Amino acid sequence: DPRDPTTRSDLPDPSLPRTQAPDLEGARLGVPEALPDGVDTATRAAFQAAVTALEAEGLEPVPVDLPRSELALATYYVTNYAEFASAMHKYDGSLFGQQGQASRSQLGAEVKRRILLGTFITAREQRSAWYERALHARAAMRATWHATFEEVDLVVTPTMPTPPPARDAHPTPLEEYAADVLTVHANLAGIPAGSVPMPSTDAGPVGLQVLGPEGEDPRVLEAMALYEEVRG
Repeated sequence: DPRDPTTRSDLPDPSLPRTQAPDLEGARLGVPEALPDGVDTATRAAFQAAVTALEAEGLEPVPVDLPRSELALATYYVTNYAEFASAMHKYDGSLFGQQGQASRSQLGAEVKRRILLGTFITAREQRSAWYERALHARAAMRATWHATFEEVDLVVTPTMPTPPPARDAHPTPLEEYAADVLTVHANLAGIPAGSVPMPSTDAGPVGLQVLGPEGEDPRVLEAMALYEEVRG
């Protein structure tokens, strides 16, 4: 959108012809040497089967490290809290809608949590200890991901570390945040990523995440389309 300064002008071909006849023969497929401890056994097995299926289609598995994986969750959520709290400031009712329209009674627990934590970590006396350190970590992660894509064409991981919880389960906020350990990388690094279903495990559905270099959205979609073809 030319009227939106946050969107890009160098968009890929919207027709995405590569997804109609995907061919990634010889592409270098980054496969993490170590997945986070929270990834369960069934998800690991489904992921390895997906890598094997893609290898059979001519992709070359290359061991990689997940860039700064130990920093990913903390960096993401500190940044998220800060940006969320900042974005919510304008909805105080004094400039938008009626005074007091967005009262605390109308906000859910997670919304309140993010506003309060974001306000705390961006306060003058806390900003350098939390938000600015998160920005430095994010820059380091972004640089490491860009370096990774000089060695490989794509990276694959499981999408989530486990199948989704049961409907009547009540995970804690920390457990919910931990489930994002593999998906926050794309947001932090500013790279395209997509998820495609793998065959379900006995515990429930699981997904394959495909990540690509900045601006290579068609390549990511092509890999997803290829996996859909061979998944069976």
